[in-house]
Amino acid sequence: MCPPRFFFCKVQRVRRALHHSSSMISVQYEYDFLSGQSLDLRLTSGVMNDQSDSADFTHDIQENDLFLRDMGYCTLGFLSKIHSAKAYFINRLTPQVNIYSERDSKDPVEINSYLKKLKKNKLEYLEMSVFLGKKERVPVRIVVSLADETTYEKRLRKTSKQAKSTGNKVSDKFKARARLNIMITNVPAEMLKGKDIRKVYSLRWQIELIFKTWKSLVTIDEFNTKKIHRFECQLYGKLIWIILNLNIFNWLQNQVLQKNKVLCSVWKYFRLIQNISNHLINALKNHKELISLLDQLKEFAPKILYLEKKKGKLALNEILKTLT
Repeated sequence: MCPPRFFFCKVQRVRRALHHSSSMISVQYEYDFLSGQSLDLRLTSGVMNDQSDSADFTHDIQENDLFLRDMGYCTLGFLSKIHSAKAYFINRLTPQVNIYSERDSKDPVEINSYLKKLKKNKLEYLEMSVFLGKKERVPVRIVVSLADETTYEKRLRKTSKQAKSTGNKVSDKFKARARLNIMITNVPAEMLKGKDIRKVYSLRWQIELIFKTWKSLVTIDEFNTKKIHRFECQLYGKLIWIILNLNIFNWLQNQVLQKNKVLCSVWKYFRLIQNISNHLINALKNHKELISLLDQLKEFAPKILYLEKKKGKLALNEILKTLT
């Protein structure tokens, strides 16, 4: 498959020392996973709905792009625009969206029927072509599998807590849906097998890892001033530092991958930079010192920045093979 651009999108909310919602700012970030290029970095209101931003920011969709986004960023309108542009998406299905077996079906599919069929026939997963949304009728492939008990109980606890706070009860319909993993995509079956869809979607963890790095190692969400101008200076300074280092990391990753066939860890890179930040800042002032530092990083990266494979999980390069 190997699309020309492979998008992730995520929001990170930061706030000033003032403790009320109006002081929050959202950092909207989108990047191309295959090239490492940052494609979008914007500051929006912290109280703005993520789905609203998703619906508004659709001007740069190109043919064959592949979008991986979390459920909060996927409106049916957005998915429809991707499909119309001959681009692709892989997502989990949001609980509020109805599924229709035919474009002109009047009644939505009963989710419980999927659950019964999986259990009765002891199937690993179900795959079929359906349409999403009462009005939109977005054509997709849907892949349904049983969630493990731990995942089901986690979903139930979270929803039960939310329902209790509003004086409501968890419906039987939600309980049935919570027992299922429901993936949707418009990628043709000949390009991506049903059993590989969840594998590819797991790559979305890479954007989560980047934001984890921003929070833990760059402290993007920590500020010690109530003055707006100082806050803005600190925030923009941190964002410049982040993007600068992401560019260095991507260059380093390409160098090491070509020569050593090794993938690097963005977490290990930022942890290293945290320890040598003064050295990097000084090197940025002198071209020769910067070249020298980059050469040193390129030499040591295969040994100290290599991406380790987690036990029981596919390695990143193994997942990427499903896209080629």
